[in-house]
Amino acid sequence: MKLILLRHAKAEQSLTKNDFDRNLSNKGKKQCVSIAKQFEQHLSKFRLHVFCSSANRTRQTCDRTLTNLALTSKTYHKSLYLTGWNELLQFITAYDHTFQDDQCLVLVGHNFGISDLLFQLTNEDITLKTGEAVIIDFPFDNSKLISRETGTLLKKFSPLLD
Repeated sequence: MKLILLRHAKAEQSLTKNDFDRNLSNKGKKQCVSIAKQFEQHLSKFRLHVFCSSANRTRQTCDRTLTNLALTSKTYHKSLYLTGWNELLQFITAYDHTFQDDQCLVLVGHNFGISDLLFQLTNEDITLKTGEAVIIDFPFDNSKLISRETGTLLKKFSPLLD
């Protein structure tokens, strides 16, 4: 099975909004356009099961990057907001879904939890920057079997900006 980890794109700086309510900045919107094009090239054959933090910036990133892809489901969860890697892993394994070859799981979240999860699953020491994503492959088809160091990093996506 395949898991995509996507860190939200660049958010606006705000002294008046609380962190949860911050929107994407103009740079973040451009990052989404770039990642969406890359996703369309590499993920068009997949049906995606999407779980996203319900913070504004993650919702906007999710909606802007996955818009032209086949979504089996897309749900937003406050429990994914600024969550650590262990809680993210528990969330994924609790899903307990058997994936067909044309399906993959997508998790849209925040650092440092999303990057720490990448490290725990693959032993690849990569800190995802805003708008970056990775595809991780696992040697089984059920999300409940995902655990530390069972994944292999297949591809990293980075926004290409002018």
